[in-house]
Amino acid sequence: MLNIEIITPKEKILTSEAVEVILPTESGETGILKGHIPMITHLNAGALTIINKDKQEKFAVKGGYARLKADKISVLTDDALAFKSLDIATIDSQIAEIERKLLELDNPNAGKSLKDELHYYNMLRSFANLS
Repeated sequence: MLNIEIITPKEKILTSEAVEVILPTESGETGILKGHIPMITHLNAGALTIINKDKQEKFAVKGGYARLKADKISVLTDDALAFKSLDIATIDSQIAEIERKLLELDNPNAGKSLKDELHYYNMLRSFANLS
């Protein structure tokens, strides 16, 4: 079994075991099984999947890094949310607020961080529709 932990600056989101973990890396989805070679990789914003014999659990991660060493995966990310906890109404509210802030900008080039946030919440919205 693999051990996985997902950590954000605010809290440890998850500590669990898995048969397989699928990471959203820069080079595409990367599946990790027990005995995989050690690695450190940059994560894109996307879906992280934890697979066990009888269930799958998915998390939306906001980029970050993953380190694999001795069958332990540590995911460090700015934010991570379980698909099952995604709330469309809350996500839509956040999208509307970010769009309002973008419209109020004097300089359109100044909104990169807001555009990144908008991209993340749009991704969450698409994941919420899947769950």
